[in-house]
Amino acid sequence: MEDSSQNFIKNVIGLVNNPITNDDALEKEFSDMIMQSFSIEKINFLNIYKKIDSGQEYSYILNSKKIFIDNELSEYSTFTKSIEYKNKGYRSYAVIPIFIYTKPVLILELLSTQKNKFTQEAINAINLGAFLLSMNLLQRQNIRLMDKLGTYFNVSFNLEIPQLIVDSNNKIIKSNKSAINELGIDRLGNDLNSVLGIGFDSAKAFKNSKIILNNNIYKVNSSTLNENTAYITLTNITNSEILENMLESIEASKNTFVMLLDNNLNIQEVTSNFDEVSGKLIIGKNFTDFISSSQKNDFLQKLSVLDEKNSFEAVGDLSLLINEKPMFIRFSLKKYLRGFIAMLSDATAEKYISDIKQDFDEFMKNTSDMVLITDELGFIKSSNICIESVLGYKPNEIIGADIKQLYVNTDILDRDFKYARNNGKIDNSYITLIKKGGEKISAIHFLRMLKSIDNSISYIILIKELETKHMIEGQEDELKRQKNQIRKLIAASELKSQFIYNISHELKTPLTNIKGFSKLLYTNEFGELNSEQKEYMKTILDETDRLMLIIQQVLDASKLDANKIKLDMKEIDFNSLYNTSTIKSLEDAITNKGLKFQWKTDYDVPKIYADPNRLMQVLVNLIGNAIKFTEKGEISVHIFKKNKRNIQCEIKDTGIGIDDDDKHKLFKKFYQATKKDELVQQHGAGTGLGLAITKDIINLHKGKIGFESEKDKGTTFWFSLPIKQKAA
Repeated sequence: MEDSSQNFIKNVIGLVNNPITNDDALEKEFSDMIMQSFSIEKINFLNIYKKIDSGQEYSYILNSKKIFIDNELSEYSTFTKSIEYKNKGYRSYAVIPIFIYTKPVLILELLSTQKNKFTQEAINAINLGAFLLSMNLLQRQNIRLMDKLGTYFNVSFNLEIPQLIVDSNNKIIKSNKSAINELGIDRLGNDLNSVLGIGFDSAKAFKNSKIILNNNIYKVNSSTLNENTAYITLTNITNSEILENMLESIEASKNTFVMLLDNNLNIQEVTSNFDEVSGKLIIGKNFTDFISSSQKNDFLQKLSVLDEKNSFEAVGDLSLLINEKPMFIRFSLKKYLRGFIAMLSDATAEKYISDIKQDFDEFMKNTSDMVLITDELGFIKSSNICIESVLGYKPNEIIGADIKQLYVNTDILDRDFKYARNNGKIDNSYITLIKKGGEKISAIHFLRMLKSIDNSISYIILIKELETKHMIEGQEDELKRQKNQIRKLIAASELKSQFIYNISHELKTPLTNIKGFSKLLYTNEFGELNSEQKEYMKTILDETDRLMLIIQQVLDASKLDANKIKLDMKEIDFNSLYNTSTIKSLEDAITNKGLKFQWKTDYDVPKIYADPNRLMQVLVNLIGNAIKFTEKGEISVHIFKKNKRNIQCEIKDTGIGIDDDDKHKLFKKFYQATKKDELVQQHGAGTGLGLAITKDIINLHKGKIGFESEKDKGTTFWFSLPIKQKAA
């Protein structure tokens, strides 16, 4: 390999010294040398010095100035071209950049179908050969450029920019028409100093320099033709300089931005200060993506009517959201050939102030306190409507008046104005105001000074009148007193309920003993009783049962009040309830009284979840009431499916009905309805707890209960229960 590299370099030296005039032929012969010397199948030239675009593919290579080698091409290779070459059958790939005086002039691509083809020794030799070739090509190009230089000057002097050729004696030896017209050159031999204000030596040093002539800004470039002659060009950049200064001023601003959009509203360029505000690079994104959805259609509608020929302009306000950061902007958008030019100004602070003012105006409008704004001299500028309810003035009646006419003691007002003028804060200052009719009222005021952008001074005064305040405070105190009273009553009620519960529970024990021993006596366990004794014992047993029932009702009511009753939820089939001993005993009581009894359960009534003992207690109470208040006719029970979510049970009788006076009290504890103007209790009734307990049990089941009744025609009690209630 070492001999191959040395022979290759010798051949390259011979090649570049060969008077071949055609660059393409020189490059082809150089490529053939590389392929023959190192057995490489493919070579590509990218001649940057010829201004052939190398593309973005090799920007990394040119920036790093390093040789790139990939001896095992795959789908994971660095460059897109690498993958393309791999798909074409190549396995090794190298890119060699050539720089002359730090400037890139050539990119050389080497391709081989063999893996691990490019050794460092071979690459070094090819790199050296390419450098020698590039030097030769550049030298040839410079010779051609020198040959064309004379022709160039003749042609370029026809361009519409001022051009001069000057000598070392500060004389203008040639100038074109533009120089004559713009610089005022009337003849050859004019002094350079009088035209440009500089001499030959200074003029030679011009490289993109700027000078001002006749109130115009020119960019000046100079090329030395020989030691005694120089070629000078002047480009009028007045307009572009003004634009550049404008953009620099805009970029120095924190509130104004310029943005270029294409015809699809994609952002092409934006002044750099916009990124500082938005906190996010937005080049390439669509401008409408940042506009709130409520404003997007209106914005697009404004753009749709723009006519670039008439230079119509769209202006307005927009709310933007960039990087989750809200911005409120004012925009001016103008159409041009390639898209739109947008001038944006950040009005977020202004919008914030506007919102604060709007909130303040809303506060003034809705607050229950008086709010007045005066000028520096104390004349009222604005007032809210509350002044009418407090002082009797309509707002328009008081505008322009001296605020002192509202105060009894103006010295207090003068003192507070003076303190506020020195940036003090006045809070809870006691004052006396004069109402429209002359009546005086006590109040307190709060006072602040406001300074506008133009340094004008205003005062804002918030006034709370104390009469209403004292009344409200009195109402609040009364409310607290009533709440304390309610708490005491609740505590007393709970104590009463607990006492009743305890007493009722204690009564059950001796009653149980009384009933037990009485039953033993009644059944002749301690000797035969005569008929009279037997009747007495029967009465004792009946009254004991009634007393036990009353005590149980009191216990149930106490438990329900204290939320101590827990339901034992089970699946219940209403079709089987009729055959229970409890219902049968009720049926016997009904028929023994000479009444008819009917029990009907519809075929589609489903099973539900409920507490069977408590449900039976409800039925016993409701059917028992029907028996108590019905002397003739019938009692019926009807159970049916009310709707998809509930079943309903109706207990209907043909009894005396319920008086209108009794209806709204019927479910209250200890209330007893009347029977033919006599208390039911006088006919063996109980405590008046039955219906109250019944309602509480239904409520525990998340059901409803009610009734319909007509005097002397009967009553129907009903209750509904949910079908899908889950078991506890």
